[in-house]
Amino acid sequence: MMFKTDFIARSLIIAGVAALSASPALAAEAGTPYLENPTIWALIGLIVFLAGVFAVGGFKAVTDGLDKRAEDIRAELEEAKALREAAQKRLAETERKHREAEEEAAAIVAQAKADASAILTRSQAELKERLARREQQASERIERAGVEAERDVRAAAADAAIRAARDVAAEQAKKDGGADLFEKAMVDIRKAI
Repeated sequence: MMFKTDFIARSLIIAGVAALSASPALAAEAGTPYLENPTIWALIGLIVFLAGVFAVGGFKAVTDGLDKRAEDIRAELEEAKALREAAQKRLAETERKHREAEEEAAAIVAQAKADASAILTRSQAELKERLARREQQASERIERAGVEAERDVRAAAADAAIRAARDVAAEQAKKDGGADLFEKAMVDIRKAI
């Protein structure tokens, strides 16, 4: 919005003519002669002053100042608009990052649940496998212990049978007189076992 000096000058001329044409009517009502009315002289002084200001470029300085102020305001409005747009972009970007962070957090939670489920399943399978392996080992130990016990029992029975046979044979040899022969037979039996 640019102020034009010509427009202001025309407006002053029209205002002055209107004031001068209205002054005789006002002076007639007041009962004083037209040129003796102080209002007329104040109006004429004002018009002369305004014409002097116009002549030295005072209105141009005022309009230039107003134009500069209007340009400054326009620039500030443009800057405010740019700042607003930048703020809206940052807000949109922040909201987008917030949504992405929420999605990422949800994905992390889902992955953690899936990992926990997989670990639980794997742990249960490993536990079953360990229990089966330990049961197998226990079963093998029991079987070995049974075999060892059976062997020990057989050995003990064999020892008892040998002792009994020796005792019986020794008794018989004492009766028959072949104690040396019996001892030799016992050594041969021991070597054979």
